[in-house]
Amino acid sequence: MTYGGGPNSIQTLAHELGHAYHNWVMADLPWAHRSLTSCLAESASTFAEAVVRDALLAATRDDDSRLALLDRELADATTFLANIPMRFELERQMFVMRKDGPLAAAALSSATDQLQRRWYGDSLGRSFPLFWADKLHFYLTDSPFYNFPYTFGYVFSGMIYARARAEGPAWAQEYRDLLRATGSHSGEAIATRFLSVDLTATSTWSDAIQTRLGPLIDEFEALVAARA
Repeated sequence: MTYGGGPNSIQTLAHELGHAYHNWVMADLPWAHRSLTSCLAESASTFAEAVVRDALLAATRDDDSRLALLDRELADATTFLANIPMRFELERQMFVMRKDGPLAAAALSSATDQLQRRWYGDSLGRSFPLFWADKLHFYLTDSPFYNFPYTFGYVFSGMIYARARAEGPAWAQEYRDLLRATGSHSGEAIATRFLSVDLTATSTWSDAIQTRLGPLIDEFEALVAARA
């Protein structure tokens, strides 16, 4: 990777090292048990980002620096929880529109504009109707809905990280076992076995999002209010 030395580069490095660790703990498994689904492939990478983020926050006492770190984390959350689901809906709508004939640029731009306004609401400064033409993921014909795994991995890794923090160092081997299982088990089975949660329940996901982001939002708002 290109390393610039700043917090963004550190987080990117942590992400890629997470992927490397994931592959390393699976290295001795049979080939058929090392093939990951796109959703589970982000488990260790986003987990590693969370570890580094918390370490940076723990080491940072300066309010300006903490605010910058929190702003980056919450901006990432906006991408994973609003932008990427919007992309998923747009791609799904493309398939529906295609049933009626060739896709037209004007219709795609209109659909993109409407979805952006619905997902971002009053926080949207201006829409980007040509997003459908700009984003490469819509044109990966061998990997439809390539956007979905990012949001899944983001929230699922948050569940793993919350469990790791609650259990402490004693859970390290369980974490390795979880990663080794990702090449041969479904996400639902892994969540039940290692995290004791049901991925088919909406509350599982909403609770995970609240656990991950609630404290960060509270501190961010407090720091901003202190500047007013």
